[in-house]
Formats: sequence, C-alpha cells, structure tokens
Amino acid sequence: MLNLHAFRFEDAIRDVKPLLDVVACFSALGRKDGFEFFFVVQPISSLTTMSQREAPISRWEAKVRLVYRQYFVPELKSMADKYSIQVLDLNEGLADELIRRQDFHYFDFCHLNDEGYRLVAERVAEHLLKKSPSLRR
Repeated sequence: MLNLHAFRFEDAIRDVKPLLDVVACFSALGRKDGFEFFFVVQPISSLTTMSQREAPISRWEAKVRLVYRQYFVPELKSMADKYSIQVLDLNEGLADELIRRQDFHYFDFCHLNDEGYRLVAERVAEHLLKKSPSLRR
C-alpha cells in the first residue's frame, strides 16, 4: 500500500484471508501425523496517541484495528473451533501490561524489546504447559 489514505477494509481482508487458509491447511495436514496446533496472536500497541484528525497514521491504525476486531478475531475463532486449533491472543491482557512496562520499541506497534519478548515467551510456555496433552504426560 503506497498511501495510508488508500487503505480499504476489503483489501485488508483479501490480504489476511490467505494467512487463515494456510493455518487451516497446516492443521489438517499435521493432524494426520498427530501434531497439536497453537496459534499465537502477536500483541500490538497503539502507534500514536494523537487523534485521528491530527495524525494520518492514527486513521490508518484505526482501520487496521477494525479489521482485527471485526474480521480477523471472529474468523480465527471460527477456524479454531472447526479445526481444533487453540488460540492464544496476547492482546487479551498482555498487551496492556507490555505497554505499561514500555516493552515495545518506540513508534513500533508490534516489535518488542528483549524484556517484552521474554514475557511473551513465558506466557506462551505457561499456555502450552496448561493446554497441551502431550506436554502434560
């Protein structure tokens, strides 16, 4: 996308849908061989605290979040139910903690610093130990 103002909901869905299709295909193939699948959603923070009127990036960010909430999360949950994929969405609870601790790189909405990635790894490990039948043996 060359222009932040050119962002369209339909284009974003067109770009996200193949990711979900790939996850479904890998799940179907791996399940035959006894693999367990966990989908971890990267925590994201706000790019700016400026209003949508003040910052073009804020308007773009609002549209990205709309796609995330109205399309990606419902589709992911539906796919998780259909293919028995467990989803760990790190935006539910952990993103606020990472923002408070300032564990995101400055002006970067999804890349964490070392301490942030350590905390994410701990949460993923906790989730796997609780939810994975093969790890609980």
